[in-house]
Amino acid sequence: MPLFVLFDTRLVSRIISTIVGDPEFVILRQFRDLQDADLAKSALESADFECYLRDDMTIGMNWGWSYALGGVKLLVRKEDVDGARQLLDQIPTGFNVEGVGEYKQPRCPQCQSLTIFFEGLGGRQRHCQSCGHAWEESDDGSSQKTP
Repeated sequence: MPLFVLFDTRLVSRIISTIVGDPEFVILRQFRDLQDADLAKSALESADFECYLRDDMTIGMNWGWSYALGGVKLLVRKEDVDGARQLLDQIPTGFNVEGVGEYKQPRCPQCQSLTIFFEGLGGRQRHCQSCGHAWEESDDGSSQKTP
């Protein structure tokens, strides 16, 4: 007797597109952390954008692979890129911390990306994951390009 297995067509499409690439989808953003990618994906899905994450399962199992793989990639349909980018840009980039004041998420001075990380113990050296720009931030919030 033959054994029939029912597959979720979205899962099969995702597996195939991960292996061979999907020409209808493009990378909108890359995230170092899976949690940030999931938040952005949820925001897009709630606005009825078709999207999926690539390399999320691998990085979810071992986050150290994030740098080697270029982070978790958020993919959207080509025709939805502008609308999806506008929606994600509306996500707050700052919040008020009681007793401290307003915290503003640092942006890359070159490409305005939020996907930056801090280097060193002092936390002044910044590096953008999106464009590779490196800079040092001063006490007054201004930035200087590092050699």
